Amino acid sequence: AKAQDAVGVPLEPMEPHSLRGIIQCRYPGHVQKPHVDKATTIFTFLLYLTPESSRHGTTLYSIAHRDELREEWRKRRDVRVWFPDTTIYGIKEARTLEYRANRVVAFLNLCTSLHAVAYPSGPPRYAIQNYADFAPSIRRTYFRNWNDPLSPTGEYKGDL
Repeated sequence: AKAQDAVGVPLEPMEPHSLRGIIQCRYPGHVQKPHVDKATTIFTFLLYLTPESSRHGTTLYSIAHRDELREEWRKRRDVRVWFPDTTIYGIKEARTLEYRANRVVAFLNLCTSLHAVAYPSGPPRYAIQNYADFAPSIRRTYFRNWNDPLSPTGEYKGDL
């Protein structure tokens, strides 16, 4: 019998899976509001490559109304990045992890893992961002027919 996860989805023993990554270059004036990464991502990793330190970085948020935020995320059934309304859920800045050369920032990508970036001034800042996604068989099963604005059908059919 094939191995299964906790809810009975068959797991492939050697299913190929890669990290998805991008090299970012942030210029002064770049702002990305509080958001949650793609639903099919388990972990997000950032490696800062900037040679100098800065008080700017990745800002993490606290959420006063976590249950309501979770419920809204579930109702949306959207696999892409989500920018929730910060006024509805009592979202407040909790901590900023400053840019420092070779610093790695990693976090579990839950629907409550809100983070943002604002880079008001300074030289261009570089980072490598990687995502560890669920295995393809799990993504296809759990996220079947979720909304996906990048899909020609509007429904998630697997990563494009």
